[in-house]
Amino acid sequence: MKSFQSLGRDAIKNGGLTNLWLAGQYYTVVVDPVDLEVILKTSLEKDDIMRFARNLIGNGTIFAPVNIWRPRRKVLAPTFTPKNLNNFVNIFARQSRVMVEQLQSVDGKGPFSVWKYITSYTMDSVCETALGVNVNAQKTTDEPFLMAFEECCQLMAARMLAPWMHADAVYKLLPFHASFEACKKVICNFIDQVIKSKRKSMKLDTDTNITKE
Repeated sequence: MKSFQSLGRDAIKNGGLTNLWLAGQYYTVVVDPVDLEVILKTSLEKDDIMRFARNLIGNGTIFAPVNIWRPRRKVLAPTFTPKNLNNFVNIFARQSRVMVEQLQSVDGKGPFSVWKYITSYTMDSVCETALGVNVNAQKTTDEPFLMAFEECCQLMAARMLAPWMHADAVYKLLPFHASFEACKKVICNFIDQVIKSKRKSMKLDTDTNITKE
């Protein structure tokens, strides 16, 4: 992750762009939001290196190939209209206040990483808005899901920057693969629990409505 952060800082110093060679391929790193908007609207195909992310999250997100992402993007677009997003403002505001409280607890204690605060806030916000479930990740110390997710991100970043680990046949022989799979299991189990909890809640609501009728 530090390598990516370093690339980002270099890009900022160079006016929003920087370049590097990796495994015989030439990459351009873009951090300027205006440039990114143009690129993301016109270039939907992902580099092969993104398959490392798919090992964790599959094809259900922006990392999916174009033939999968393009039709799904059209389906998802109405969900992110200002009208729908306004319905979630109260949730974002409440979770933001929790994050501010957490940050205040480390104020004045020297440099610290905001990663865990941002990821726990994001998880609380996403789970409550998308699934209607409050997991209280921001108030839970050493949340297994967050720890596993952070380690997975670090392992994926390390693999992306190490060409000798790009081949699946080689990577599966290394201890990094076992660590990645263990973290992936923790993440998938957590998501399964959240989905089951939401389904149970929806079933109870349905049964209650039927009883009232």
